[in-house]
Order: sequence, then structure tokens, then C-alpha cells
Amino acid sequence: MTVRAAAQEARHRGVALVAVLWMVAALSIMVVGMSYGVRAETRRASLSRQSVVLGALGTAATHVVLQEMLSLPEPITRLSYKDVSYQKRLIRVEITPVNGFIDINNAPESLLAKLILVQGGVESEQALSLARRTIEIRSAKDPAGQTHGFEAVEDWLKVPGIDYTLYAKMKSLVSADLLGVGSGRVNALAAPREVLTVLTGGNVEQASRIASDRDAGRIGVDTTMLNANDIDTAATNRYRISARVPASNDTQLWTSQTVEITPIKRDGLPWRIFNAERHFQSARPDRLG
Repeated sequence: MTVRAAAQEARHRGVALVAVLWMVAALSIMVVGMSYGVRAETRRASLSRQSVVLGALGTAATHVVLQEMLSLPEPITRLSYKDVSYQKRLIRVEITPVNGFIDINNAPESLLAKLILVQGGVESEQALSLARRTIEIRSAKDPAGQTHGFEAVEDWLKVPGIDYTLYAKMKSLVSADLLGVGSGRVNALAAPREVLTVLTGGNVEQASRIASDRDAGRIGVDTTMLNANDIDTAATNRYRISARVPASNDTQLWTSQTVEITPIKRDGLPWRIFNAERHFQSARPDRLG
């Protein structure tokens, strides 16, 4: 074999070796990708199963609390908490009368503007404009002359200027579950701390003081610093009941149901569920969502 032929053969072998190495690398990438996909799918399946199991526990704890509420001589008018022990898990259940939230179907312009200003972080003129647009949209009538209002909190996104980023900041403070029956005012004793912050115009110290006195069970909580046109003390039979089910050392499943406690003649049930949702969240108090 000549020197030239030997050199050509060496080059061919080199090319073949490079091709083999490329194939091995490609197969390795495929194997790693498939392995990652299998692990991700397994994790999703595990989370899905965990969500179903823990969701059932949260629903069970919620029903235990609802049964107790049915036996009470008077309706619950304050934001309240109940610890339920179920299947060796301690589940914290939060009971919030729905009029403790800001009612986007009935709240007056000034309260909506204050919500958008304080919680949404929008400038005052824009907040007032968005409040007016909200009232225009919710007051629109169909051809039969009926006012639709907002059937769900998500319908607030129909208002021009309420994009998802702004909506996400405010959605946990509002409700659309008093359509046709709400006064538009807020029961301060039922309001979460963030809603109280809105009612105080952003004064976190005042809001915290009201919440602390309320949660301590004190009678005659001082709410005189709040605008009288924004607040109400009327009772309601509609509640948002939330359960936090421990999932691991640093996560929990949050479940929530909006319930009307009124016997339903049609099927004999003692309450009616409007909506329900659930999601995993951090178990750390500073990271709860």
C-alpha cells in the first residue's frame, strides 16, 4: 500500500470514528431526554395523586366545620379559624363570611378605586377610571333589560385596563358571590388583613390592630377610623371556607369552597357550593399565596 493510499484510509477511518462518536452523543442525549421526561411525568402523576388525596382531606375537614356551623344558634359574622384533626392530620380551616371581601358586583366607585389604588398599586386617577369602567361593565344590560354583573371574579378581566398582572394582585381580596344580594359594603370583622389595609387606605398599622383585636375575640373592636360608607355589620349565609392540608415539611395544599348555608328543598342538602379551587403553596407563613 502506498503512502498516499494509507493516508486516505486513515482519513476515512477518522471520519467513521467521528460519525460513530456523533451517533453515540446523539443517542446519549436522547436517553437523557427520555429519562428526564419519564421523571417529570412520574412527578406530575405523583403531584396529581397527592392533590386528589389531600383535596379529599381538605373537603372532609370543610364538611366537618360546615356540620358544626349548622348547629350554631347564630351565624358566624367574624373571620374565624377551626383546627380539625382528620386521619392523623391537623388541618387549619378558615371561615370567612363572603361580605368580608370586596364585592366587585356591588361595591361603590370610591371603594373600588381604593382597592385598585392600594392593592393594585395604580395611581389615583387611573384607579378611579378603572373603578368607573368596572361599574359600567357590571351595569350593562342584555336585550331583555337584565343586568348581568360579574358571575365570577375572573370576569373582572373583561374590564379594559384590568390586565392579568393587575388582576392577580387583587383577586384574593374580592368576591363576585353576592350578585344581586350584596350591599357593596364590607364587614370589617370578617375581612382578611389585606382587605382591612384597603379599607384603611393603606394604613398597615391600623389594619393590623383591627385584625389582632378581632382575632383575639375582643368585643367592640374599634373601626371608627374606617369610612362608614365602606363598612357594614350585616350577617350573611355565604362563606368562603378554606383548608390548608399539610403535604410535606414546606408545602401544603390549599383548598377553598364558597358555600351558601341554606337548605335546598329540591335535593335536601343543607348547603350549596358556588365554586371550589385548590393549589399547592408554601407552608411558610411569609410565603402563603
